[in-house]
Amino acid sequence: MLVFPLAVLWLALGLGSLWADDRLRSILTLWTIGAGIVIILISANLERKNEIRLAVMAIGGLLMLWSWTDAINWYLQWLRVSPGIWFPSIPFRLNGSNNIAAYLNLLMMFGVCQMFFANLAWKRAAWGAYSVSAFLLIYLSSSRGAWVAAAAGFAVLVLGVLYYRPQVWKTWWKSLQTSAWSKVGLAGLVLLGASLVALYLQQSRHPTHGSALSSRSEFWPVAWKAFLQSPLLGHGLNTYASFWLKTYSCPPQEVFLHAHNQYLDVLVSAGLMGLCALIFLLAKLFTTLRSELSRAEGEFPWVLGLAGALCAYLVHGVFDGLYRMPFVSFSLALMLGAALQPVTFSNRFYQTFKAVFCGLVVLAGLYIPWVLQPLSDGIDLLNQNNYSQAASRFEVAVQRAPTFSVAHQHAGLAYSHLLGEENLDSAIQHFQMAIAADPHWALHHANLAALYRARGDIPAAQAEIEQAVRLSSKSYLYWMNKAVIAEESGASEDAHEAYLSALALRPRLYPAKFWFQTSIRADAALDYSRQAGSDPLNKQELFEIASSGAGKAVDYIALSAFLLQEGDVDQAYHYLNLADLAYYSDPEERAEYFWQSALLSAAEEDWESAVIWGRQAVKALSTWGPYGMGASLRAPYAKEVFGVPSTIDQLVPQLVTFVPEFVTEREKLVLEWTDLAGR
Repeated sequence: MLVFPLAVLWLALGLGSLWADDRLRSILTLWTIGAGIVIILISANLERKNEIRLAVMAIGGLLMLWSWTDAINWYLQWLRVSPGIWFPSIPFRLNGSNNIAAYLNLLMMFGVCQMFFANLAWKRAAWGAYSVSAFLLIYLSSSRGAWVAAAAGFAVLVLGVLYYRPQVWKTWWKSLQTSAWSKVGLAGLVLLGASLVALYLQQSRHPTHGSALSSRSEFWPVAWKAFLQSPLLGHGLNTYASFWLKTYSCPPQEVFLHAHNQYLDVLVSAGLMGLCALIFLLAKLFTTLRSELSRAEGEFPWVLGLAGALCAYLVHGVFDGLYRMPFVSFSLALMLGAALQPVTFSNRFYQTFKAVFCGLVVLAGLYIPWVLQPLSDGIDLLNQNNYSQAASRFEVAVQRAPTFSVAHQHAGLAYSHLLGEENLDSAIQHFQMAIAADPHWALHHANLAALYRARGDIPAAQAEIEQAVRLSSKSYLYWMNKAVIAEESGASEDAHEAYLSALALRPRLYPAKFWFQTSIRADAALDYSRQAGSDPLNKQELFEIASSGAGKAVDYIALSAFLLQEGDVDQAYHYLNLADLAYYSDPEERAEYFWQSALLSAAEEDWESAVIWGRQAVKALSTWGPYGMGASLRAPYAKEVFGVPSTIDQLVPQLVTFVPEFVTEREKLVLEWTDLAGR
């Protein structure tokens, strides 16, 4: 009976979440996990289990078709860009990468078992094609964690057949000795394995990868330190991001939501209490699978496939947080329930426990939309610039979840747009509450600093902007606002140094009118212009990077710009099209792609296309957010970290931003192209 240990783990995670500073962010994840356990309970008690399994496999087949369409379209685009070159120099990675790969691993384990135990040739062929498709797509996902997980899953399948069905091995061995086709098949598998080793080396060069030994070295120490801070009860679910923000500057780092190890995530979320519950679950899972494999007859292929899928899931969980992938986890939950005996609770304790557990899951499921509805309403009103009514709805959200930082953040944003001292004070109070619940997100401090500055409380503004810079020391937005506050406080030298820091982090901030509005800014800009900056890569260096297959989108865009300057429009288009196939390491690079597309369209006097691309580029760079320019190209913080609605505009209007000259020059060009398009 797995439902009981699963529910114990869920309750342990729930208890850990009670101590979280921002409990609602933990409850959101807790409900998802609880829903998965309820799915197991329901699936185990359904009569038509075979239909459930086939439905899961059919949905997986549709997803594989979508993935193959993605891969084939990418390859056809490569052939259009590079005709006659059959082997791409740019590494391909399947959309969804780790998520897709984890899901495909589950499908492959079930498919392989169905293939080997099929009693009809057409079934064996169909399941074989299904499994090979999943196998190849896992390779194309470039997910090294999934590759290791697949190997572990296959090992479990082999051991399961050896131990529980030894006669099958004897039959296969005899067939191998007597059948030429079996020998050809074995040789083909060996050749395929050797080919995959060679292909692995190429796929490992993908720009998204670090070395195999260091790829998780950033994530795991953060989780371990968080665990040591609260080793018994943990910090609650979905709180890893706070410790990440405390450790790394974001920007330039992205905000990561989990430790890329779901066992470390359990330690962070529920401490040793959660670890004990997890060990109890794993022990019960092992004994249950052994029991099911021993008694299974016609169901044996499905149960063995489940054993391989669970092993792959658990091994992949060493490198990723698969529990945060609902599609993967819910599919496994359905298959797990379908393999189990119907769950009956004759003992009064277990009956009560089941009722309490299911009741808590239902209660959480009702509580979440009740809390989030006024937040969602307020965001809709905020996006319509209806700040007064938005603030009223956010106040309702705050009343329903007093410690929910997202509600306080958006309430502060709404009040910051309203005139009057009272509204300014309300905005300040809400950002203070947001910081109390989510203290390591630097933008909360920067927004609060700007509000204090607007109220004339410069010392408080200085204290908050210092916090923002300390947490996010590589953000030119925060350095720039620190400089403005220092300048207004009379600390000229501090302002000068802070302006220099902002320019060093984002040289393209200069020139702009902003730098000529005060003498301190002008002096800082002049000093920066005299400093020898690092030269960008020249054309030859970019060609070498591109030919090695290590080029990113930004490298191909830069090559396209060089070639356009030289008048080679065809080659400029060629390399811009290659950028479409390559990896974007920073969303802001998309804005440069838009602009280069606009310039190429203008070079061919396609003014309408130039206007469309140009407007996209200007809009992207004119929108500021926590990462500086290009906010519209990124998911808002609340949506990314908490999984709840959010407005794209995350800055209070009192925070200092401006439009650099290179963006205004682009705006002028777009206006010229608009005139030409209208003629």
